Amino acid sequence: MKDFLHGVCCAFDGIICFYRDKTLWKYTLGPWMILLAVYSGMIFFIIRLSHVLSHYLTSRMANYPEFLRTLLEGGMTVIAVILASVIVLTTLSTLFEIFGALFFDKLLEAFEKKYYQAEYPGLPLSTQFKFTLQGAYFGIKSTILFLFLFILSFFLPLAGQLMLVIIMGMRMAYSLLFAPGFLRGKSVRETQAFFSRRRGEVAGFGIAVYLIQLLPLLLPLTLPGVILGASILYNGAPHSSLLREERR
Repeated sequence: MKDFLHGVCCAFDGIICFYRDKTLWKYTLGPWMILLAVYSGMIFFIIRLSHVLSHYLTSRMANYPEFLRTLLEGGMTVIAVILASVIVLTTLSTLFEIFGALFFDKLLEAFEKKYYQAEYPGLPLSTQFKFTLQGAYFGIKSTILFLFLFILSFFLPLAGQLMLVIIMGMRMAYSLLFAPGFLRGKSVRETQAFFSRRRGEVAGFGIAVYLIQLLPLLLPLTLPGVILGASILYNGAPHSSLLREERR
């Protein structure tokens, strides 16, 4: 139980550390700027399309009362705003995670160099590409497994949902732990072997992360922190003097 709780604490320690250390925030600007550009363009397109459509419809309602045409124009604007809001709310976490993958290696490197004085071996592009394929393959298997467990949970209401949380939590933990392993030239199998005797910690960390990401719209605010949490689980707690320095 102690190991499990330590894994849970690593998830929250990473989040706390990220928000205490403002020097790390710049590494999340990339995903946020991309999202701002994507959503600005999407919202402009939806609003513009609603105006064109409402103008088309009202132009063919010349014989109708003025208030009906005004009501139609207002209704189209409201529908456009609702549609844009739903798209943002339902895709924000997913797109942030996708775009963040392009930038979060830099976040992890900066964190480990600052708190652990980490030095990484130079990896050839072929090795980096191999690691990318390994991570993608692991992710595809996790998706298939999630679909199976999700369906199973309907037939086993309590046991199935418990299995879903535990198994997917474990796989989510490993998917985050692969990143510090890749930086050190360790493959997926080598990282899994590295934690073979620390499954309690991995389970605690992964289940905590899995439950956190289920909370609506929280993932963009917590994902950078849980990435740091994976590093803390991988390397151990940062030296207390460094943590005290960041609190000043």
